[in-house]
Amino acid sequence: MTLFDEVPLWVLGVSLAVGMILTEELAFRLRRAISLRWEPTQEGPGVGYLISAALALLGLLIAFTFSMAATHHDLRNEAVAAEANAIRTAYLRYQLVEEPARSELSGLIVEYLGLRERADAAVAEPERAKDIAEDAARMQERIWAALTPAVHAPAQGYLATPLLLATNEMFAAGASRRAATETRVPVVILRTLILYAMMCALFMGYGLASGGRHFAASTTLFLLIALTISLVVDIDRPRPGAVRIDEAPLERAAARIRRSEAAKAQAVQPQDAGEPAQA
Repeated sequence: MTLFDEVPLWVLGVSLAVGMILTEELAFRLRRAISLRWEPTQEGPGVGYLISAALALLGLLIAFTFSMAATHHDLRNEAVAAEANAIRTAYLRYQLVEEPARSELSGLIVEYLGLRERADAAVAEPERAKDIAEDAARMQERIWAALTPAVHAPAQGYLATPLLLATNEMFAAGASRRAATETRVPVVILRTLILYAMMCALFMGYGLASGGRHFAASTTLFLLIALTISLVVDIDRPRPGAVRIDEAPLERAAARIRRSEAAKAQAVQPQDAGEPAQA
């Protein structure tokens, strides 16, 4: 957990905007004080070029960081879809296994789905997420143990390869998804981005001191920069925020599997339990 994970986004955005405004004001007052004593109060063209170059480089850094965070966000969405498809495929292939292994494997898949859904909800709680990950690892061992007799049965030898491949893909998809969740923009990049934003505010205060104040325009610009950096941090965070990971593929897979299990449970109930026996 880093500071960017612990601090609320609105606190980060407001702090950054206020910091840039104060930095500009400090540079503005220092330049005015210096100009009154040692420099003539006139603006050269070089100051405007300096501010333009600083803002252009800041925009480039923001674009680079935003692209990196957006790539991580897309990777997480793709990992959710891949795991949902892998779990659904494994479940369908388990239905080809003879009883009682079929019911046992199906029940374990439902439990495993519950753990994966709980892991998504606990992504903002490291300790809880760690416990759930350990439970999921133990559940994987149980699934492998239940699958072993099924693939060793002579009558089901033709199913051994498809079952093992589907199970391995399901577990690999879960590991890939956890890795995608933990993939982040390096903290040093975010710190450099914030530091450079402060330096741009310093340059603007220095340059504006020799001309017009333009307080409203510069404040609006700083608010936009703070909003953009906050959005980058939000996209990069694994925890839910204004930008969320699309969990719909996993939710649909879980709903279909649970409906199938419910239909199977109803089908095994006696249909004529209340009918009188016929002679």
